[in-house]
Amino acid sequence: AQAAEYESEAAAIDLGPPEEADLASQYYQMDQQLLVTRRKMKEIVRRPEYILKFLQTPGRFIDIVVDGEHYGWGVLLSCKK
Repeated sequence: AQAAEYESEAAAIDLGPPEEADLASQYYQMDQQLLVTRRKMKEIVRRPEYILKFLQTPGRFIDIVVDGEHYGWGVLLSCKK
């Protein structure tokens, strides 16, 4: 019931000329690809083999997130491999 209502509302939205609708679609696709790329980069950068050399120096400020739960900022006093 609600899905049909939302579909009719979406169909009624005027996106302007077809060229502008295509540009909006391309922009959305590029924005989604950028989000995926950023997520992949974060995964790579946070791997132990890459991040360990940066954590060797005491006194680093770190943002602590464990399994999606945010604990805030802290100071790294020491790091052991």
